[in-house]
Amino acid sequence: MATTKNSFNAADANYNNFQSKLFAYLFDTKQLAFAPTADEKTEGARLQKAWIEGYALVVNPSTKTTVSVKNKDDARKEYTKFLRSMVNKYIFGNDNISNSTRVDLGLTVKDTTPTPVEPPKDIPFLAIDFSQKGVHQGSLWTNTFVGEKKRKQKRPKGVALAVVRWDVSEKPPVNYEDLKHLLLTSDSHFTLQFTQDMKGKTVYYAACWSNSKGEMGAWTEIFNAIIN
Repeated sequence: MATTKNSFNAADANYNNFQSKLFAYLFDTKQLAFAPTADEKTEGARLQKAWIEGYALVVNPSTKTTVSVKNKDDARKEYTKFLRSMVNKYIFGNDNISNSTRVDLGLTVKDTTPTPVEPPKDIPFLAIDFSQKGVHQGSLWTNTFVGEKKRKQKRPKGVALAVVRWDVSEKPPVNYEDLKHLLLTSDSHFTLQFTQDMKGKTVYYAACWSNSKGEMGAWTEIFNAIIN
């Protein structure tokens, strides 16, 4: 979900420009969408005056002191609290004010449109460690190039699960659908244990990535590992 930058937290110079534009929108222009009260106008004018005067003392090297900086910060804090309350009351939740207007004023706007989840595009790398007696330990990862370097990742962005199909067979399967067993792993690792009577047999594997909606990407080629 995307969010615009919040100008309430901007540096003083940018904050000064932001408050001026927002104040004008709230009080200096005739807005048919809302009408601040007389008391709000009076309080807004008082707080803006305190901020402007405090900020002016700080930006002038000859009047900038520890005390003037503290006074400026206190004025900004009180003024910001007031402006936030005005924004919450008159601008946010007001269907007559568009998001584009809010963004233009420097206000935080959340994108409520969910980001679509696409099926995975990458094909995983699947490695089987069969050095232990009767055990196959599988690891899945993706190799992403950053410049000229490879960076290993457990799962690419947008991937929720690794899907692995496997089967013990005397004949090589034609495609991954011939692999009878299915397992899912969210941490990109799995372990299969085999009985002693299966020693010397061949296990065939294939794998793919899956997103949170269960949509799967392309499968790896089928390969095999021996049971020791």
